[in-house]
Amino acid sequence: MELGQKFWLNGEIADVDKDKISILTHTLHYGTGVFEGIRCFNIKGNLVAFRLKDHISRLFKSAEAYSIKMQYTQDQITEACKHVVKVNGSKDFYIRPLIYYGAGEMGVGSSKNPVDSAIVVWTWPSYLSKETEERGVKCMISSWMKIPNESLPQYAKGVANYANSRLAKLEATNNGYDESILLNKNGLVTECSGENIFMVKDGKITTPAVSVGILEGITRDSVISIAKKLGFSVTEGNITKDELLDADEAFLTGTAAGVHQISRIDDKDFQMNEASISNELKNFYFGIVSGEKTGFDSWLDKI
Repeated sequence: MELGQKFWLNGEIADVDKDKISILTHTLHYGTGVFEGIRCFNIKGNLVAFRLKDHISRLFKSAEAYSIKMQYTQDQITEACKHVVKVNGSKDFYIRPLIYYGAGEMGVGSSKNPVDSAIVVWTWPSYLSKETEERGVKCMISSWMKIPNESLPQYAKGVANYANSRLAKLEATNNGYDESILLNKNGLVTECSGENIFMVKDGKITTPAVSVGILEGITRDSVISIAKKLGFSVTEGNITKDELLDADEAFLTGTAAGVHQISRIDDKDFQMNEASISNELKNFYFGIVSGEKTGFDSWLDKI
C-alpha cells in the first residue's frame, strides 16, 4: 500500500504528512462519519473510476441517513476525487472520500461542529492476498451478530458500522479464516465484514436483500446486472445459514476485494472449478475493469 502524498481537505489540496487533525475531532470520539471506497483503473492508457457517480450518490445518501449536512455538491466531490488522483500521479488508486464532524463542541449530541470533507488515495493492488484469491476465500460464520437497521442504518456506509465488521474480521483471522459472515438477529445471512455475499444453488443465484441489514454494494449491484445480462436467475431475498451451507457455490463482492469465489465456509467446501457460475461472473467483472469487455462505458468515469 502506497499512500498518495497529496489529499483534498475542505476544498484545498494539502500535504498528507504535514496536515494535522485535532484530537478533539468529534467523529474520532463519537463515530458519526461516512465514507466511500472507489477503485480507479488504467484501461488501455485511460484512467477511469469505476461507477464514480454512483459511489458519490451513495455517499450523500449515507450522510443523509446520519443527519450530516454536506458542505459540497455531488459534482464538486466527484471532481475533487478526480483532481486528487491527478495530483498524486494518476495511478491505479483506491479513492477514499471521508465526511466527518471536526473539532468544536464535545458531547454526543453536539450539532455545531464543522462538517469536514477529505479525500485521500492510495495504491491497493489486492484487498485479499493473492494466495487467498487463487485458492478461494475461507470464511467462518461469525459469533458476532450483524447490527440491525433499527440500531444503525446498515444501508449507509457509516464509520460506526465498521466497529461491528472489525470485530467479526478479527474473529475470523484469529481462527485461521480469511473472512467472516455475519447473521442478523433472525439468524439470516447478511454480509461479510467488508463484502456482500452470493450463493448459487441448482444454477440459480441468490443474495441477501437490503432489508436484512446490508450495505447496498456498488459491486453487488454490478454483479447482479452482469448475471442478468448473462441470462442467470438472480433473487434478492432471505438466506438461512443452512441454505448457505447447502449451496453449490458461494462468492463475495466488494469495491476493495472485487469478485472472488469462496472455497470454504466453516467445514463446508465449495466448488472452485473453471466452469462454475461464480468463476464466470468473476471473469466477466474483471474483464470490464481491465477493458477486455466492452459496452460498459457508463460505469467507467474518465479521470
